[in-house]
Parts: sequence; structure tokens; C-alpha cells
Amino acid sequence: VSTQSTWGQQQSQLKKLFQRSPIIVDQSGKGTFTSVAEAVSSAEDGDRIIVNAGVYRESIVINKNITLQSGIEGQACIENGSESNVVVIRSTCRLVGLNLHQRSKNFFCVRIIVNDEATIIERCDIVSDHFSCIQIDSGCNPLIRNNKIHDSKQCGILIKKNGRGRIENNDIHSNSLSNIYVDANANPLVTSNKIHNSTQHGIWVKQYGIGLFENNTIYNNTMSNIKIEEGAVPVIKNNYFEA
Repeated sequence: VSTQSTWGQQQSQLKKLFQRSPIIVDQSGKGTFTSVAEAVSSAEDGDRIIVNAGVYRESIVINKNITLQSGIEGQACIENGSESNVVVIRSTCRLVGLNLHQRSKNFFCVRIIVNDEATIIERCDIVSDHFSCIQIDSGCNPLIRNNKIHDSKQCGILIKKNGRGRIENNDIHSNSLSNIYVDANANPLVTSNKIHNSTQHGIWVKQYGIGLFENNTIYNNTMSNIKIEEGAVPVIKNNYFEA
């Protein structure tokens, strides 16, 4: 696909975004849909879905290029007590200002599968009672910025083998296994985050893990602020550490 063709597709999607009215999700029936999953299913590439205040107990699979955002930040919560992830991202999208809460066992709150660099998660509050808050799969390189990511029984952000991710200006805390876990050959860019209060490790870089960790504030992690296994080669610079 040529650069000109890609640029043309992006402009077409932007034009559609501004021409189409947003899809409104409202539990009281005052919107287009009462269910987030139904709104996502009916959406087209370029659509913007606004979720009004409420707790929506459902699972979302995103397979279209859409924006999913809270009408008022912090007042729309999507949570799931059934056996599935809260949000699975299979296509380029943007999540903004949502509260996302995983209550079921053996699943992630947000799992990123799409292999791209345009997916954005920002200004969300993401918590999991069990598995990791966010899993970034192999080949994925999302932008995760200005979020609160906390209280998982495993990891705040788990970057799988060969995964990447640009992780910026987040407050990542109180995750049991590690706040950020970097698997073999994973190579994230982790900058300007607060990483604190894990019951084990602030950052855990597994054997052969890579990554750049710069300008983060890392403190009060019980076992270690950074654990680097033999064979791992991360770049650690200009971080501020407290005991």
C-alpha cells in the first residue's frame, strides 16, 4: 500500500468521523443504544461512541476503527463478571476516559491484539481483580498514556514476547506480581510514569527482554523497583528511585 493511498484512507476516515453524528449509549434509553457492545457492533469505521454515566456489565470486542469514550470522564464504567475479557482490541481504535474493571477470573481487563501503532488508550481507570489490567500481544505497539492502571492480582501492564507499546505518563500501582512485566524480546518505550506500590516488583524484565525506561518515578515496590533477569538488556536512564 503506497503512502499516498494510506494518507487518502486516513483522510477519508477523518471526513467520515466529522460528518457522522456520535453514537450515544445510555442505560436509561435516552441514547441510540443501551448496550456498549450493541453500539460497537452497529458502528462503522470512523464512528465515535459516547458512553453516558452508568455501570455497563458486558464484554466488548472492537474490530473496527472507532473511538469509544465516556461522556463525562470517570462516570462510565464497563465491567465484566462473566468468563471473558472486558475489552479485546482487534482493530485500530481509541479508548478515552472510561473506567474498565475486570471482575472475572482468568481473563484480562484489556487485551490488545491488533498489530498497529495507531491504537490509543488514554485517561482511563483500569483495574483487574485477577489477571493483568492490560496485555499487549506480540507485534502490537499501542500508545497508553495518562491512565490509572492498578490493583491487579498479576501485572498492571504485561508485554508479551515481541510486543512493544509506548507507555507514557501513567500512574501504575498496587499490582501484585509487577506493575510492568516485560517478556522475552518485548521492547516497550516506558517514559514519565509513576510506578509504585507493587507487592513484588515495580518493573520486571524477563530473560532476553529489552525496552527503554526513562524519566519514570519508581518507588515503594516491596521486593524491587526493577528486577532484570540474566540475559535481559533494557536501557534504564534518568529515572527517579525511592526506597
